[in-house]
This record gives sequence, C-alpha cells and structure tokens, in this order.
Amino acid sequence: GFLKIYQNSIDKHIYALGVDTGKGTGRDYSVVQVIDITYIPFKQVAVYRCNEIPTTKFALEVIKIKCSSSDN
Repeated sequence: GFLKIYQNSIDKHIYALGVDTGKGTGRDYSVVQVIDITYIPFKQVAVYRCNEIPTTKFALEVIKIKCSSSDN
C-alpha cells in the first residue's frame, strides 16, 4: 500500500506527524510523515503517500496513522 513503515512505534517515544494534503486528482500527493522526535537527530519512521485519495478520506487515514503510532 500507501503506508511504508521503516520502524515500528516504541513505547514512551514521542512522534510528530507532518501532513500535506493534495487534491486527490492524481497529480499532487497527499503525504503524512511520521517522525520520531524523542532524540536528536529526529528520525523518519513511516510515510504515507497517495495521489488519488479524496481529502475527506485522507483525514481518516491521518487519524488511523496517528492512532497506530501512539498504540505502544
């Protein structure tokens, strides 16, 4: 799929999500970057990237990603 996980979430780590919404028309991508900000240097641990998802459905994907990164 559209979500690539480079490192699973770690208990007591702090994560930040950077979100950039595209139009979902196949041109510009909607992107979520999951960054572990627990220690410097920060580390990208996952990325979601899709250029065909409508903005309303993209919001639901962001919520799913946020919840899965805070499960531990």
